[in-house]
Amino acid sequence: MLQATLTAILTGQVQGILLLGVAVLLFLYVLPSVIAFMRGLKRFWIILLLNVPLTFVQSFILQKFFPSLLVVEPGNIATMVFVGLIANFGVGWVGLMIWSLTPGETDLRLQKAQNTKLYDALVALPLILWFVYSVLQQRPNLINLGTLIASGEGSLLIWARFFSLLAAVGFNLLLVYLLVVRDKPVRKSKG
Repeated sequence: MLQATLTAILTGQVQGILLLGVAVLLFLYVLPSVIAFMRGLKRFWIILLLNVPLTFVQSFILQKFFPSLLVVEPGNIATMVFVGLIANFGVGWVGLMIWSLTPGETDLRLQKAQNTKLYDALVALPLILWFVYSVLQQRPNLINLGTLIASGEGSLLIWARFFSLLAAVGFNLLLVYLLVVRDKPVRKSKG
């Protein structure tokens, strides 16, 4: 199942809105760690180490002590969503979120790390992946249209579609390039 899902993502066969939804949920899941890092808290590493296995721990606790909460009716999407939410965003996640928002001692190394090119690349990574995925989604269309043109069956409309898609792919690749080579920000807003 996991291999089929990864293959579908890498070949551009997953709907963009579904992929975006998964990315948003993943971001929300690691949000306590992100907040602790952005605030430069010394306890960032502890929060990160607790945040990573949180789903497994919460699922285990729910399964041992509250198995009735994990009952999913076949075909009932609401119960599946409910179980997913309490397993991933349960009491442990809320506790980490509160802990990352409370004041604490700052780590100057974490604050300095936010001014590096590596940090900038990591922050730009979701956009880079999104644009690369857009290119992957257009690849089959470009191949089909290119095959029609190469076989001599290309009408003016096919040529126009081909160059339109080619321009869109070029634009997405240009955005990836610009995100990779951009300079570090000189200043940041105080807010």
